Amino acid sequence: MKDLNERVNETFNLAVYLQMMGAIIPGSDWAKVKEVVTSVHDFIKESDEDEVNFKLPLIKQMLIEMTQPFMARYPLKVSVDEVAFAWKF
Repeated sequence: MKDLNERVNETFNLAVYLQMMGAIIPGSDWAKVKEVVTSVHDFIKESDEDEVNFKLPLIKQMLIEMTQPFMARYPLKVSVDEVAFAWKF
């Protein structure tokens, strides 16, 4: 089983991917994407470990559902983690 930090990183990498796609794909609802990414970031930073442990799977599932249309239309050639790492820098 992955530790909390690894699961947080995986989940936040989905948020970073969503942010990137929302920024570069015409017609994306950038305001909604920005709100989601900011909310996820704030929740992870401000919540205690128990709350993050409890809600992280729900947040990850929501992000997966939001990123699926982008992934279906623009299939990745590398992992989401690699994309997120490159986008952060």
